[in-house]
Amino acid sequence: MQITPTILQGKEINNGGFLKALPISNAFNYSKFVPHIKSAEERVLVETGLMSVDFYNDLINSVVNNISNYNDALGSVVEKYDSAGTAKQQAYEDLWTKYLHQLLSWEVLHMALPFIQVQIGDAGANFLEGNLQTSTGVAGAKYLQDVIRERVNRQQAAMRVWLCDNKTDFALFDTDDKLCEDCDDGNGFTAEDTLGIVFY
Repeated sequence: MQITPTILQGKEINNGGFLKALPISNAFNYSKFVPHIKSAEERVLVETGLMSVDFYNDLINSVVNNISNYNDALGSVVEKYDSAGTAKQQAYEDLWTKYLHQLLSWEVLHMALPFIQVQIGDAGANFLEGNLQTSTGVAGAKYLQDVIRERVNRQQAAMRVWLCDNKTDFALFDTDDKLCEDCDDGNGFTAEDTLGIVFY
């Protein structure tokens, strides 16, 4: 159970979530993602200027079901928000299924990967290797982080353009009419100023 309120829950990343089973193994313990979810959400949504703190908090407070499920092979479909509810709930569910679920899943993986790849024990930092696996090492983890960062950047840009195109459905988005200026001018939004984690 997550103590800090977040939009995304660990089980929604893998174990039936967006990134199951590639690139994440079916056997991966989703709880390793949990400590990184809040930081990932704040970083990719608020710190980049993609949305205000008020909008972000309202997305958290409006969640209808903590654990969503859209794979009917795993049970009944469970929506994160409520597509049959209020206009705001419908808009939030649309945002969740089109962009938020996958964007947040990828960003959590990006931020968690170094702590999964390199763990701290009594002898300091070390790699863990399973019986049937060989570690790719720091270089492999960094390569995967770079690929994920590029994907996150593209998804952030697409989500911002979509929010601008549909901003009348989101009362808390672009309240000062500044977030969509570059979209209106035809310039794309990028999150290249967000920092990645660098291994040495």
